[in-house]
Amino acid sequence: MGGELNKNKAGMNKSNFPAMSVLAANEVLSKPGSPFEIIEENVLGQKQRVFKNAPAHLPALLDNTLKHSKKTFFIYEKERVTFGANHKATKVLAAYFRDMLNLDKGERVAVIMRNVPQWPVTVMAAMKCGAIATPLNSMWTGAELAYALKDCGARIAVMCGETLAKLKPYLRELLSLETVIVSRGSDGPVDAHYLKLEDIIGDAKSWKKLEDFAEEACGILPDDDAMLFYTSGTTGRPKGALSTHRAVISALFNSLSSQARGFVRSGVPVPIAKAGDPQRVYLISAPFFHTTGAIALLFAVMVRGARAVTQHKWDPKKALALIAKEKINVIGGVPTIVWQILRHPDRKKHDLSSISIVSYGGSPSAAELVTESRKAFPGTIMGNGWGMTETCATCTMIFGDDYLVRPLSAGAAALTIDLQVRGAEGQLLPANEAGELWVRGPNLMREYWKNPNATKAVLQDGWLRTGDIARIDEEGFLFILDRAKDMLIRGGENIYCIEVENCLAAHPKVRDVAIIGVPHIELGEEVGAVVYVAPETKLTAAALQKFAGEHLSAYKVPKHIKFVTQPLPRNESGKVMKPQLAAYFTKTDKISKSGSKADDITQRRNAGNLSRNR
Repeated sequence: MGGELNKNKAGMNKSNFPAMSVLAANEVLSKPGSPFEIIEENVLGQKQRVFKNAPAHLPALLDNTLKHSKKTFFIYEKERVTFGANHKATKVLAAYFRDMLNLDKGERVAVIMRNVPQWPVTVMAAMKCGAIATPLNSMWTGAELAYALKDCGARIAVMCGETLAKLKPYLRELLSLETVIVSRGSDGPVDAHYLKLEDIIGDAKSWKKLEDFAEEACGILPDDDAMLFYTSGTTGRPKGALSTHRAVISALFNSLSSQARGFVRSGVPVPIAKAGDPQRVYLISAPFFHTTGAIALLFAVMVRGARAVTQHKWDPKKALALIAKEKINVIGGVPTIVWQILRHPDRKKHDLSSISIVSYGGSPSAAELVTESRKAFPGTIMGNGWGMTETCATCTMIFGDDYLVRPLSAGAAALTIDLQVRGAEGQLLPANEAGELWVRGPNLMREYWKNPNATKAVLQDGWLRTGDIARIDEEGFLFILDRAKDMLIRGGENIYCIEVENCLAAHPKVRDVAIIGVPHIELGEEVGAVVYVAPETKLTAAALQKFAGEHLSAYKVPKHIKFVTQPLPRNESGKVMKPQLAAYFTKTDKISKSGSKADDITQRRNAGNLSRNR
């Protein structure tokens, strides 16, 4: 597992595809003696399939990295940290938490930093003490951070200097917060009331010089609480999804085993890491406070003994230079990141031949992304997946030849996952019929933090109601059609936004697009499109509508189109903030076909309500 993927030697084998069914591939991967051997265990009162050979808890995953002690683990700007240095710093910080701050099992430690080397050290140190690591969005405002800190009741918070500056006006309100530790306080001297992380463990360049020492057994069980991730929904207050060590590690192994299944399905050997293999290098663009960045990417780097390269914030121009300099093999995160690399005017100025895997998830992607990626990076293996904060990221993945055959699919269920599509009354629906997606597996969150009503609404008899509209084909491949709350209904006809977005995204002049509902007095809603085009690009609404009409039914073609020359607003997980886009259509003079002024005023009011309530 985790062997070198040379795109010219370990590519997929289309002449023999598929070499076996999904079911047969699952049996091969999960058989006794396999790294992904599956057994059944009781998980939080439910009998579940689990990975026999997975680490029992996340500190064990960290300890396993010592076999790569001298390899570089993390690169951030001019800082380079080995696995051994990372392990030492984590142990020192955990001892400080335990001995000096009396951190107890189950207490929350908030971590509010960008993708810097101190992030994995702090998160793992908290979990070594049996505490619940609580990553918070470093992009949030002070008020948003204060809400989450109150909600989780963190006693300790570790943050960067820029975060402290935002939070200072709210600190007196945070009655549970006893200790603030500031790292990378580059915005000026840190107030004497706060501890400096560098005074405890030093800066990243000095971690290799820290004293090593033996630790006592942590006493953590697989189903103890481990991490509290806050949802990144586009409306309402975020909710904390509380997950166990087993849940996080199960999601990680879901991803690893699903990638392996891609090779098995293509009839080629699964790459196995060998001594002397070149290190796989990941460019991690997804933020660590999101499950994709932390679990599917950062923790995968740790399991594989790979190397993580990060930026202070995502910058496609600088990313291109980083790929060439660090010989990065794996790029992705969310589809937007890949589009920005593919269509950047400087792309051909850099040697990107090291790229061997392009993999993403977190938001829908157009089929054309596969085509353009393969054209730009010949021989590259492509992957896509589906998951949620509530599932600790990966539940399904599609990888390699499977993705080339089904570019609109999010993949088949991972080895420990069960999927169902159900109707409005909860009834099981047949293959290819659209309904709400339900999921079951050991990677589900345990609960929404301090929110039993919300928990009860989505967790039912071991199943999670996702709120996603989906279909599953005869072979078990999942197709996400839309979020239930974002589906448009025009004159009684269901319109799935993703279908229309994928169509418009295929136009060569469209860089990004979002479909939203525009209220209509007769039809209920019409299709509205906010389209991001390159500056000085000539594209008319009529031309784009004509293009869409060649591929979509007439009622799905956008009636209202707004062109913008700036990227669409997205949250930290890559989702378009659609409520912000509704305002583009509140001032139009032709929202309804009635043409009356009174109707127009009504529609403007309705559009305002839509923007607030979605």
